[in-house]
Amino acid sequence: MSHFSELSELNICSIECSTNIRGIVHDGCAILWDIFGGRTELRVQLPQAVSAATWLTGQDGTSLGFVAGCKNGKFYIYGRKGNGWDEFYQVPGSEQGIIEELAWDPTHRRLAVASAGQVKVFRVDLSNNATLEEWTPSRPATPRFVSFVNKGKDLLVGYLQTQELCYYRLAPMTLQWSNILPTRIGHAVLAGDDRHLIIYNLATGVDLYELPVLPGSSPSQSFPFGASLHTISLVASAKQGEIIVCGGPGGRMNVFNQTTGQRIATLPVGPSSEFIQVVAVQKARTIGSRTVLAAGCKSDKQITVKVWECSEKTAVGVTVRVKGGKWTRFFLLFGLFFLVPFLAFILFLVLVTGVTLYRVVRQTEAERLLELIVSGL
Repeated sequence: MSHFSELSELNICSIECSTNIRGIVHDGCAILWDIFGGRTELRVQLPQAVSAATWLTGQDGTSLGFVAGCKNGKFYIYGRKGNGWDEFYQVPGSEQGIIEELAWDPTHRRLAVASAGQVKVFRVDLSNNATLEEWTPSRPATPRFVSFVNKGKDLLVGYLQTQELCYYRLAPMTLQWSNILPTRIGHAVLAGDDRHLIIYNLATGVDLYELPVLPGSSPSQSFPFGASLHTISLVASAKQGEIIVCGGPGGRMNVFNQTTGQRIATLPVGPSSEFIQVVAVQKARTIGSRTVLAAGCKSDKQITVKVWECSEKTAVGVTVRVKGGKWTRFFLLFGLFFLVPFLAFILFLVLVTGVTLYRVVRQTEAERLLELIVSGL
């Protein structure tokens, strides 16, 4: 089983008047881009490879900062200060292994850190200092999914090797129920409708479960890839649970209809030999009723991140726009300021030439008519 490639995390968040995407690369570099302005807002070189990341948001959805978790068990909190970013806090080696997953509860300002077979819950104050509050019992398995549920009062955790899904009540930490699923949990996410759990099963593709996933529960819907899978991919939900997005083989990102189970789009990301592991979605406030999809990969030492905009009124399978790099913007500007005026000038010349020729032809016909009249006299 392979783990994440050089690009290990993508997150999209609407920040005030711009929408941003953060790419966390495996060499320990955190980059924050303004995907509509096409500029880099922040680039941070961390001492260790980054393995997980999440946004810190307020209850109204506005961004307060982000957290990057590393392979050495440390996590770093970055918060906004005016128009810039500052590093406020880092946990000095509190974890015993790689940080697998992070989750944020904006209601109680709590951060869940999954690592070394357990999940720890930290309280983050207004100065972004993190204080450990409670933790789950340690298990001989990798926690590949963690999420706050029930308005931050409870915690849902999924484990890779034991295929176990556990539901904990917080303050104090108490196990409410657990269930062993028929497949492993490579990654999972709560659906946008808050009534389903989407699981990447590392066997056939994606399974959809209705919450709560009690013992004896089976998937209400499955989304097979038609190939045997042994590589982890992230999954995401968009459009209030209408679509499911995940990576997969063939260098493409897969988009499924959650209700019908049909694959409605496969969006090209990288070469056909690549397995896409990193995807992200977000409702972008700054572009009206559109949803932003993103995916990335690394091939031939080149990291590629592609972004799509989907209109709520159009089919999800239709790619509205793919964001390009600086060369794309250069050619667009070149065409706008140089090519369009040049074509307009050519059209003007054609019209002028046509009018002139028309006048010459009419003049020639008039002269011939005059000659006929004179000769007749």
